[in-house]
Amino acid sequence: MDLKMERRELLGKLISSQVHVELLTAFHSNPSLMESLEGLAAMIGRSREEVEGALEELKRLGLIEEHRYYKLNVGRDRELQAMLVEPYGGLDEAVAAEPRETFKSGVEVVDRLLPDGIPLPSSILILSDPGAGGEVLGFQLAGEALRNGRRLLYLAVDRSPRDVKRFMRQLGYDVDLHHRDRRLIFLDCYSPQIGVESSEEYSESPFNFPNLAMTLAGIIRDLGVKPGELVVILHSLTSILSGSEFRPALEFYRNISGKLNSLGAATFTHLNRMAFPAAVIAAVEDVADGVMELKTEEAPEGIRYHMRIPKMILTRHETRWRPYRIDVEKGVIP
Repeated sequence: MDLKMERRELLGKLISSQVHVELLTAFHSNPSLMESLEGLAAMIGRSREEVEGALEELKRLGLIEEHRYYKLNVGRDRELQAMLVEPYGGLDEAVAAEPRETFKSGVEVVDRLLPDGIPLPSSILILSDPGAGGEVLGFQLAGEALRNGRRLLYLAVDRSPRDVKRFMRQLGYDVDLHHRDRRLIFLDCYSPQIGVESSEEYSESPFNFPNLAMTLAGIIRDLGVKPGELVVILHSLTSILSGSEFRPALEFYRNISGKLNSLGAATFTHLNRMAFPAAVIAAVEDVADGVMELKTEEAPEGIRYHMRIPKMILTRHETRWRPYRIDVEKGVIP
């Protein structure tokens, strides 16, 4: 069987239902977990029958072991995770394709990894460890887009627009001017979650996908952007996936990525790479045109930061891990 076909078939089995996703998430959150069928059902709030059916399928894959309790087969889990890592091409792989329009992000550490620039249109996933600076990188990409004359739409899910502007000011970006000139537009998805009225022109719950998609379409229509002019930041997909059923959330991400691509936009979506099992991460990566991956490592002198571009469609990219630093006034820097 073709490797890509085998990977797709495996991925389909691992995330074939929301119960599968919840079980994998529970075991990955605690790989040493050993629990009875009834205990697992209570843990994820599902019926005994639903959990039993999903466990049987995961057992057939060799991922779950059953004694008197169910536990994760860590060795098999590593094997399956390796199979789910798609062999994307990098700088050393020749890519036969028509030239694409690209732009420099203005963020030095990113532009070193993408020597030809960021392709337009594209939907790019910022896949980051907690504390690795993924959100900070999003602030920089947003600020540089505004600085270079682009329009910016920021979907604020995890922070209020006020906090986003405060952090961007700290990095040296004149966000207030751009906000007044409507070159910076916020879709406030934070205020509805905490039950307060938004001060922004546009606001919607991040979990009402039909309304969110319609609001997004209305913003695009109101802005009247030209192809290649718009940059979109979504922070973060982590909260959306955590607070809703996986498949509808994935379809929402797929749909808005496609619609924004059709407008010639560059979209950057943040996802915590430690928050979900490999099957969930792989399914999201499959939707994206490109992936920027950030990780942290413990070292005697402190925490080390590394970034790579494992995937960027039809564009040369550096797949090797490269070090970077986080500066409180400059952000992510080489």
